[in-house]
Amino acid sequence: MNPRVECLSIDINNCNGGILVISNLCNESFVTGNIEIKPQDKYIGLDVVKDEINKYSLIYSDGNFASYIPKQNEKINIIGVLGNQTIEIFFIKTKELWLVNCYQVSYYKLTYVLMSQQ
Repeated sequence: MNPRVECLSIDINNCNGGILVISNLCNESFVTGNIEIKPQDKYIGLDVVKDEINKYSLIYSDGNFASYIPKQNEKINIIGVLGNQTIEIFFIKTKELWLVNCYQVSYYKLTYVLMSQQ
């Protein structure tokens, strides 16, 4: 995120294909496209979508997994506004191979935890 704003938290979970989680502890709304994250909103899940002209935008997420996963890693750049300050969000949306590896790691960790509780 550029510039860095202490009261605005944007976390990206690429193991789930690029879901963003935004918490706004600022005194002003954060707006990007038609999404408004109001002051004091916490843990708002957003999904990245790509339209027919290859433009990225954010939509509210229906769950914890992305609806769009690219065939190759893609650089994502989304512009938002916090009050009168422009905020740039940039990250890499990872391809499916990374997603599969994350599932495998999660599966093995879960299996280990369950087996060690027996």
